[in-house]
Amino acid sequence: MQHHTVLKTSFTLYPPLGTLDPPHLRIELKQGSFFTVRPSPEFQSESTVPEWYPGNIYAIERAIPVTVPLPILPSKSVPTTYDIFVSGDYEVRLCLSFFFFICLTSPD
Repeated sequence: MQHHTVLKTSFTLYPPLGTLDPPHLRIELKQGSFFTVRPSPEFQSESTVPEWYPGNIYAIERAIPVTVPLPILPSKSVPTTYDIFVSGDYEVRLCLSFFFFICLTSPD
């Protein structure tokens, strides 16, 4: 038996972010199949299209985290909120629990 769901959470970046290059997110998603990062509705435009990235659905040890760009640059004057959507699958052999680790990085 298999079930599928899409889960949502949010995070906010507050200015000032210093003089960093545009930040990227390093995300480790365990037991989720895919994820996307989108600006919250007040920051979205008509041209904002989600890009889905792979998760570590089977929680394999030492899987490499995924580094992704933010869909829009954070504001330097007001807080910027982003939504994260996770594609969650449940099968008899998978638990429906997710682990996120998110950190801001400079692009390499």
